[in-house]
Amino acid sequence: ASFSSNNVSTTDSTLLIPSTKPGIGIYLTSAAATSTPIVFGQTYSFTSTAITSSSTTTIPVGYIAYLKWLTNSPTVGTFSTTATVNITFK
Repeated sequence: ASFSSNNVSTTDSTLLIPSTKPGIGIYLTSAAATSTPIVFGQTYSFTSTAITSSSTTTIPVGYIAYLKWLTNSPTVGTFSTTATVNITFK
C-alpha cells in the first residue's frame, strides 16, 4: 500500500501541510518504528507474516499520525487535511 495526498509538502515528502494552517505539519509512522516518518508515495506493507512449521499468521501493521509545529509562533485554531491509502493486491 502507499499513502498519497494533495497536501504533501513541496520540501518534505513526509509532511502533510493543511491549507488552512501552514504553520503545522502532520506526519505518519508505523507503530513499530515511531521515529521514522513514512514517505508519501512510497510503498509500505500493511501486514507481516509469521510462518511456523504448523501455521501461518498474518500480523497487521498499525500507523500513527503526529503533529509537528513548523513555526515558533503557532496559532490556535482548527485544521484538517486528508490522505489516501492506495491498496495494491499481489
